[in-house]
Amino acid sequence: MFHRLIRSAFLIRHSVTVGLLLAGGFSAHATASGPASAALGGLNVAPVGSGVLSWFGIDVYEATLFTESGRFEGPGVDETVALELRYRRNIPASRLVERTRKEWNRLDGRTEIPDAAVREAWLKQVGSFWPDIRPGDLIVTVVSPGGPARFYTAGEFIGEVTDPAFGPVFLGIWLHPDSSRPDLRDQLVGAVR
Repeated sequence: MFHRLIRSAFLIRHSVTVGLLLAGGFSAHATASGPASAALGGLNVAPVGSGVLSWFGIDVYEATLFTESGRFEGPGVDETVALELRYRRNIPASRLVERTRKEWNRLDGRTEIPDAAVREAWLKQVGSFWPDIRPGDLIVTVVSPGGPARFYTAGEFIGEVTDPAFGPVFLGIWLHPDSSRPDLRDQLVGAVR
């Protein structure tokens, strides 16, 4: 019973957080028939899992994964996926781009990932709209099946990558089985170690 109460509080907190911080095209609500969910662009999504990325004991960000089903079924599943990152440290946009490059290079050969030229074009694109991060900032990435990856912060749309291959490759940084942070991946996808 106690665990159910804790999980319900967690689901409601994250749904309300997404709704309040992404006011405009987004809203959050709890449904009477099931767990709390957030509506992103007219599609209902529910939290799958959450975890904190720490580096040498310093918390960098809290990540929460949302899907339409409330479960992570793996890559290639035909449902909208959203990844919320709530930052706890200052990070320049250039460092976000460089870290993304390093993670993609690390995953190269372990998954179907486009060649370096395509990845560099994507990095140039996101580098043009990703902001410098301050503690408390929130970036939400919404990936639609076969569609674009859209980015939001401070309740505003900040940009998108329309190449349908980008979203799964970008989310693979956190969700691929060979992620550099397997403990965080397991928390996000609801796996138990």
